[in-house]
Amino acid sequence: DPELPGIVLRLLQNPAMAALDMDTEDMENLNETQVQFVLMTANLLIKQADYSYEQWIGADDQYMHKMVMTVAADIDLSLLGENTGMESVVIDGAFSVEIDQINTATMDAISVPTEYLPLDDTDNFLFGDVGMIEDELQLGQTFSGSFTDEDDEQDIFSITLTAGQPVVFDLQSEDYPYLYLYGPDGFLVEEFDLYESDTHPFTAEQDGVYIVKVQAYWDLVYDLTVRP
Repeated sequence: DPELPGIVLRLLQNPAMAALDMDTEDMENLNETQVQFVLMTANLLIKQADYSYEQWIGADDQYMHKMVMTVAADIDLSLLGENTGMESVVIDGAFSVEIDQINTATMDAISVPTEYLPLDDTDNFLFGDVGMIEDELQLGQTFSGSFTDEDDEQDIFSITLTAGQPVVFDLQSEDYPYLYLYGPDGFLVEEFDLYESDTHPFTAEQDGVYIVKVQAYWDLVYDLTVRP
């Protein structure tokens, strides 16, 4: 189609591409002749291509309930001039998604909380449930643990603290595990590195159950003690 190079060029230079964090600086210098050359080259390499896109639309509610995309391409490698041992390669795949649950929610049914955190803060949230907790730590108690290739490479504990209570986390090991402390709301409040020190002081800012996580990415043994 002689109009295709212009359509592709407008798509590549659309400001929306920059919003997708794509490098558009080189796109601005493109012209239709260059795009046409790339399309001609692709046309020679691709001996046959099939693409389909289907939508399932509800006859009663007019909502989309399912969509499926399929693509198949037979690429002629001999035109590349390289001895790959293959004259052609076939690429095919399919993508299907059910979206009924998306359509069940409406804006009227969604309540926006009065207080919320930025989405980036989810990286500092400890996901899981109480089944993850190995033991409840007590002041003066020492817990001895180890990591091997068969472990999950982390041990999780709980400890109850009151606001203003100072404690010291004493993590002893011949290697270098990491120590993470999560507040009662499940968000990270402190991160300690054994490279810097074996003992880590901490003062609780609120009452509640804190979560302690010891983590490593290699085999090691350690002793963890929480002291007043």
